[in-house]
Amino acid sequence: MEVQNKCLKCKSYVEYLQVSGTILLIITKVVVGIFGNSTGLLASAIHSSASLINSISMYIFKKWGGKPANQNYPYGYGKIEYISAAMSSGALILLSLYLFFINLKSLIFNMSGITTGIGIIAPSYTIIPVIIICILIDEMGFYYHQCVGQHFENNTILSNAWVFRTDSISLVVVFLGVLATIFGYIGADKIVALMVLAFVIFTCSKLFIEAVTCLMDKSIPEYQIQKIRSALTGISTLGLAFKLTKVRARLNGQSIFVDVEIKMDKHDTVSHLNQAAEKIKEKVFEVNSEVSHVNVEYSV
Repeated sequence: MEVQNKCLKCKSYVEYLQVSGTILLIITKVVVGIFGNSTGLLASAIHSSASLINSISMYIFKKWGGKPANQNYPYGYGKIEYISAAMSSGALILLSLYLFFINLKSLIFNMSGITTGIGIIAPSYTIIPVIIICILIDEMGFYYHQCVGQHFENNTILSNAWVFRTDSISLVVVFLGVLATIFGYIGADKIVALMVLAFVIFTCSKLFIEAVTCLMDKSIPEYQIQKIRSALTGISTLGLAFKLTKVRARLNGQSIFVDVEIKMDKHDTVSHLNQAAEKIKEKVFEVNSEVSHVNVEYSV
């Protein structure tokens, strides 16, 4: 019992430690990167910011996305996390592109002997201990999340563990770039920065596209729709025969909205039609637990 309580306590701290730890790493990387003349470390800070987007989006959904529908928002607040993710990832893409081309211009022109006003300054060796400390923090975050995720069999926590591991890997690359620069390979730090920024642009682009797609009422996978269709085709609705004409489903945040169209006999009463609709809704909720709303339309 004591061990179980300890595990539950660890789980309760997961979100807090992830957000606070990531913010601490971002601030440290930015400050040390600026004063230590390391563009690679600044790029790694942007990489950490991309990870923070996911955490903030999850928090926003838990805070506001689950609010019930009302008169102003009859379909609820499910899309608010995607609005946040699209804005944040879009801003990071623009910032990363700007830094990418600034560093690329400096690297190419200085290596070709052309003066650009953007000289390559070797990073200070004093930033190496800070990089090592950041790597240790990332590894502690990885093992902490991995332990909790495996104990509770939570895939979300396990995926967040790898957020820390990927950040740790990016810092190792930055560490090697700084070492190479100190030993005479002047452009190594900027090359590392370009690599990390390219990865950030790729990651944030995927987040941005996914967020925009979900804002546009993306359909759920076809096999899930087919499962609902098969279940509805096989039910008997209060002895009434009906023809299933269309089944559609779309994402609304973390929830699913389903639209069902049926054709019934013109002699059926309104009461029977409503009872049939309720039976169809019950079946859809039974088939897919992520469905939050079912709309049934019928014609004769």
